[in-house]
Amino acid sequence: MQKWFYKVGLKGEAMGLVSPNGGPSVDWIQGSLATGTKQTLKWYTAYFNAPGRDEPLALGMRSTGKGQVWINGQSIGRYWMVYANGDCSLCSYVGTFRPTKYHVPRSWLKPTQNLVVVVEQLGGDPSKITLVKRSVTGVCANLQEHHPNAENFDIDTAMKN
Repeated sequence: MQKWFYKVGLKGEAMGLVSPNGGPSVDWIQGSLATGTKQTLKWYTAYFNAPGRDEPLALGMRSTGKGQVWINGQSIGRYWMVYANGDCSLCSYVGTFRPTKYHVPRSWLKPTQNLVVVVEQLGGDPSKITLVKRSVTGVCANLQEHHPNAENFDIDTAMKN
């Protein structure tokens, strides 16, 4: 019987590629993603400046396939643009799930030269990743003087009110 081994993480993480100080440890190829061929398990880097003001920010990842993304060495998360078939009528109160926007904490950003690192596993197009702002114009809330006890709270009843 053969022995199986498992090693946690990606070699690029161990090399520090996701850190602003780790990039010089490898020779990055500079060029346009639009003219290159999309390959699987490929690392990409880019820099961007933080937008002014204080609106919430997210990375628009619609053009990607499957992988992971970091900003300034902090993991934004793993992404995989797949959707389940069928209807989820039991959980429709949560709205439509759209795994295309990933929150970017402003506290992780510098005014300029923010490093974004993407490892793409399925040949997506990281050149079309966007930084999106969300403008909040109002807040919807249900205020009550008495809050229900968590043990007696019925989500079906609460969602109908």
